[in-house]
Amino acid sequence: MFGIGIMIRTVRYSKKHGMTATIKKAAGILGAPFRYFFLREDFLRDAHRAVDRCRPRDGRYHRLHALCNVAWNLLSLVRFYKSDRKRVKIDVYKAYGLSKPDPAKMNVGILMNGGLGDYVVAANYIWHFFRKYGNGSVPCSIDVFCEYAEKALDILFDGSFTNRAVAIKHSELYGNGIDRRYDLFIDMGRYPVVRHRNMGRINSLMPELVEYILLIERFEMKHPGLRHSPVMDAKANALCVLNCMLRIQQPDIDGFLGVGKSFDFSLLVSDMSEEYLAELGLKDKKFVAVVNDSDPRYGGVDNNKCWLTPYYEILLRRLKESFPEWVFVRIGGMNDIADGCFDLDLAAKTSLDEAKIILKHAHLLISSEGGLVHLRAAVHGGCSVVLFGPTDPAFYGYEGNINLRGDGCPCACEGIITKEWSRQCLNAHKKLCMRSLTPNTVYDAIMRYEEEECAKA
Repeated sequence: MFGIGIMIRTVRYSKKHGMTATIKKAAGILGAPFRYFFLREDFLRDAHRAVDRCRPRDGRYHRLHALCNVAWNLLSLVRFYKSDRKRVKIDVYKAYGLSKPDPAKMNVGILMNGGLGDYVVAANYIWHFFRKYGNGSVPCSIDVFCEYAEKALDILFDGSFTNRAVAIKHSELYGNGIDRRYDLFIDMGRYPVVRHRNMGRINSLMPELVEYILLIERFEMKHPGLRHSPVMDAKANALCVLNCMLRIQQPDIDGFLGVGKSFDFSLLVSDMSEEYLAELGLKDKKFVAVVNDSDPRYGGVDNNKCWLTPYYEILLRRLKESFPEWVFVRIGGMNDIADGCFDLDLAAKTSLDEAKIILKHAHLLISSEGGLVHLRAAVHGGCSVVLFGPTDPAFYGYEGNINLRGDGCPCACEGIITKEWSRQCLNAHKKLCMRSLTPNTVYDAIMRYEEEECAKA
């Protein structure tokens, strides 16, 4: 009781003499090493995978499933994590070229998560955020952070609506309290999450931003845990589909920022596009870009989203017979489609900036649902033939694309049955959703599209 009394008196004294802000700042500085030590950025990811690995084939053995997970969690208490390794103390600001936020501006930090497609969608969200709040009486400075696919930062942010784009590990960002130096810091996953806010400065410099912050926090209270990916992806996707929203609109809660079903901002493409296409021999030619891979973190060509290699080969050979003037170009990462199906192989040979040129000027893009489909939509390229399987075309499909899905499985299984859906297929006939999407179906859809285009011309 005596100790509690001292604490109460200390708080009252600090408030009376205006020392509260100083104490909070000191607590933040002292607390940073403790947050850094106890942060385990890889624990939840491993826990999600353990739940799927321990799942019994017979769902009636629920107690066995529970015991397996209890054993795994007990072992995790003594397990050595990567984040437990001895850290070398560094000056984070100097190492990453950061400077302290300008006190004369409204400073906003946004952390992006996911793969290339998620980054493209996040960039569109940030552009809309800047359009609404960036041109007020008080300048708004936006810093963007990411941990993976840092090369994407160069092609997504040209400085027109952001201040800096920095690749940094999540543990170093949060562990060193960088998020607390901003007036508003948003962790951008499927939905924006407010990780830090200085309501005093926000209310004085940009009071109109308070309404949006409260909107985000009310959404989190109404849908607790919905931001956690991939655990809650299925529920989050279903919520959007019920509200007639696409993936591109998902971060825009209640349509507050006005994000549409297509990209309102356009990613800039290099001024040297014609020279690059001429160098490849593609200038003034009708060429088709083909992709058959995914993010290496989620299985690469073994991802359940990827169409079957024999199907690609059958489709491309038929298209070459029907359209001998077309040039077929392989882009993206490495895959095992026969080399004879392509006239030009650029797999793993282009930068993302060069890939933007290819995607912008290609007559068609044939690809499974993935990052390059989103990137083509962002550069306002032409039609994409998108081959869906575990993911839902009603959620990921863009208007104007040829969005195809087979009828082998009754519904898209992304995150519904297993959180490792991209690698594990619980159907006895593996990848039945992709197997049921036959080359004839895709070929016929392309032929119908070409006939419609010829009729328009």
